[in-house]
Amino acid sequence: MEGASLKKIVGEGLLNEIQKSYVQYLESSAAIYENSGDYAAALFSSGYCDFLNRASREMAGKTDEEALRSGRWICHEDCWAVSLKSIKDKKPCEIECSGGIKIYAAPIIAEGVVIGSNNAAVSNPPTDDKKITEIAGKYRVDPKELLKIAKEYSPRPEHIFNAARNHITVAAKAIAAFFLRWKAGEESERLLHGLGERMKELGCLYGFSRIVEEPSMSLENIFEEAARLIPSGWCYPDMCCARIVFEGREFTSGKFRTSTWGQAADIKVSGNKIGAVEIYYLEEQPERDEGPFLEEERDLLNALAERLGKVVERKKAEESLREYAAQLKDQRSLLEQKTLALSELIEHMERTKNKTKEDIARNVEEFITPILKKLKLKGASRKYLDLLQHHLAELTASFGQEITRKRARLSPRQIEIAGMIKGGLSSKEIAELLDISYTTVDKHRRDIRKKLGISRKKVNLTSFLRKV
Repeated sequence: MEGASLKKIVGEGLLNEIQKSYVQYLESSAAIYENSGDYAAALFSSGYCDFLNRASREMAGKTDEEALRSGRWICHEDCWAVSLKSIKDKKPCEIECSGGIKIYAAPIIAEGVVIGSNNAAVSNPPTDDKKITEIAGKYRVDPKELLKIAKEYSPRPEHIFNAARNHITVAAKAIAAFFLRWKAGEESERLLHGLGERMKELGCLYGFSRIVEEPSMSLENIFEEAARLIPSGWCYPDMCCARIVFEGREFTSGKFRTSTWGQAADIKVSGNKIGAVEIYYLEEQPERDEGPFLEEERDLLNALAERLGKVVERKKAEESLREYAAQLKDQRSLLEQKTLALSELIEHMERTKNKTKEDIARNVEEFITPILKKLKLKGASRKYLDLLQHHLAELTASFGQEITRKRARLSPRQIEIAGMIKGGLSSKEIAELLDISYTTVDKHRRDIRKKLGISRKKVNLTSFLRKV
């Protein structure tokens, strides 16, 4: 293969088109090298990479030739270093360049011979102040300006860079295949068509990844967008239509209809079929590997169906998590309500306890204190002691509470006499204890019966009071 170069055989224009197929979504830099170390093609769509490349170029010499020989063109040296390693090892490799960006390189191998290397930047620019200051020192640039440029780059998730690594490797193989077709004298148009198909398939996968990774997208929106996108990855997208079937619902691309020229792949979750992805040609197409479909298109369809299954599984897990969170919120609200109710119950019990204390104090004042006074005046007698014992027992009985509630009707003297009557004392004994006349006691007994509503009834007053 002496005298043949990628730039001459494949052409710089086509090499740039191949680079654009992944640089357009990476917005980074890319380079294709001959195995001699010469550039075959290079692209810079990243402001960060372009800024550092120009800065290192200015440090290296007045002309490109002088800069390349100087070894001080940092960006070129780093890119060539990773490409050279892939050429020597005959396998893809990756390093972090002086600018803090990971560079992935895949060797271009034709019939076992390495004829070049394809590489591109596959990571987000660093935004750490310390790292930026270190890099700025190497390139002799203002760290503030470098940090500003780094932050202008829209960060990509790692799965996009993983897809790009595969894309770069496939592109290297496609370039090698083109080179071999040229060597064999085959028609270049056929190779270009195949290369274009691989680019379409990769573009479809990338677009699909962007749809399913959008956090705000519902399952319904994902299926709608995916159905519209899928035909773009097939050989004849204008004559192609797609349908996604999920749990009895259908999501279709434009001008959809089934035909005899179709293929399908099941959507599965935990091994169970929950739907399918179908694709049809509206008109008969040339026979390929699977009817009118390429083997690569079957692989693409299976990959899309598998990815949809994972998306469904993830979305349902997220929904379960939201429902669980809602349940926790409801339980918290119920607990707060119960706590409030318990607080009210405790407050009510406190009021009841205070009222009981007041009732006991009032009963002591109305029943016990008068007897104690009598004991002090007359000296303790057995009757007074028995009566005192009786009233102490009444403090925890219902009589004291009932009499207290009726105190608005009975006078203090009548309440005192009612307690003695309930204690079993006769009118004579009460008169002696209170130092009043028997007639006065008898009058009080009549008034008590009247106020208690048992006047003129054959009801024993002592028995009635004991039931209160």
